[in-house]
Amino acid sequence: MVRILIILGVIFAVISGTCFYVYLKTPPEHWAHDPALNLGTEAAGIFVTLLFIDMVLRIHERKRTERYRALALKQLRTPLKRHFQLLFDFYKASAAGKPEPEPSTLDGLFGDRYFASVAYMDFLSPAPESPPRPWAEYAREKAREFAEALGRTVTTYCQYLDEAALDTIETLRTSGLLSLLEQAPNIKALVQKQGRALTLFCSDDMRAMLRRYVESFCVLVKEYDKTVPAAEMVIVDTRLWRDDLAPSVGSARIQEKDDPE
Repeated sequence: MVRILIILGVIFAVISGTCFYVYLKTPPEHWAHDPALNLGTEAAGIFVTLLFIDMVLRIHERKRTERYRALALKQLRTPLKRHFQLLFDFYKASAAGKPEPEPSTLDGLFGDRYFASVAYMDFLSPAPESPPRPWAEYAREKAREFAEALGRTVTTYCQYLDEAALDTIETLRTSGLLSLLEQAPNIKALVQKQGRALTLFCSDDMRAMLRRYVESFCVLVKEYDKTVPAAEMVIVDTRLWRDDLAPSVGSARIQEKDDPE
């Protein structure tokens, strides 16, 4: 519709310009003088009307796109919060102690202390659920759920998401971290035979990969937060560090004898 209006607008602009040119270039007694003025005025009026209609339609389309974009991101409310909880639990379970002060923002939580701490996380330790199972299996399930939620959002709302949001979602979906967590149970079987801890993030390369992933995750969370009221935002609640909330601080931290460094 907008494309047709543009074409019509160009046509009537050309007609109007041509008629006014004829009017200005012909003497008053010429037979085309007055008809050119009348036709040019009519064409100019139609052109202005088309411009107005085009503007109204563009505003309507932009609002519609923004509404569906917000709806698309809102579908990620539960997946984002659950995945944030998983990433937070990596920190809490691997921490030597509660950070002081306890971070209250995404940037504060996912700082250098976070990545230094998760290097000591043993994914063979029991995850915070009942009945207990290793973190390797628990993390794979949670990672799968998040990846599937991202996929559903892209499939359903792809045309309403801007390029930046789609790039962020695809970066997360195809990240090396999700692939690593998918393989974690298989790696678990190997290290158990060797009697070692399963420290997925003990190397600099793995922590760098995790950092890149977390940065993309935070970008998506911040975009989501812009579309929802404060009560629905993904927030860093310092109460998550409470001792009566699983996992316990340091519950999956490796022993000094197993130091990954």
